[in-house]
Amino acid sequence: MTRAAPAAALALVAAALGAGPARAREAFVGTVPNGASYSCSTCHSNGDGGEGWNDFGQDLLEAGGANPDANPDDQNAGYVGSPRWSDVCDLDSDGDGYVNGEELGDPTCTWVQGDDDSEAAVTNPGDGADFPGDGAALCSSHHRGRGTPGALALCGLLCARLLAAHRISSRWS
Repeated sequence: MTRAAPAAALALVAAALGAGPARAREAFVGTVPNGASYSCSTCHSNGDGGEGWNDFGQDLLEAGGANPDANPDDQNAGYVGSPRWSDVCDLDSDGDGYVNGEELGDPTCTWVQGDDDSEAAVTNPGDGADFPGDGAALCSSHHRGRGTPGALALCGLLCARLLAAHRISSRWS
């Protein structure tokens, strides 16, 4: 065996190990409309996925048959299947006054897995500080699938300030 062979084998193993989370993410983000807009942060409390779920993720776990409170060290335990979007669409998981369907571009709760995502501006149903009409929705629609959550949040703040300034200046003109 040449010296290059072990390095190539190690690179192949590393690539295979790194592919697992990406495959899992692709499968999960397709269970809700516009699920890829916030990537893992749609359901998880951190942008990398894994353990730690936001309020929307907790609702999805429960709709999928899991009891996330049963084992705080492994909240995925007992997850028996993909929840139906209709089970969580009309909930306001993050308590911001907007139901999950309004935040993810399906206010009538008619989307089913496999449907195309809407072009509507979306907000994160697991983040109570991100809600329709706050400027972040315009930004997330404009930057769909591009940028980090932090950059999108900053853009949302800028959009909100610009909108507020425009509304104020429009009143005086």
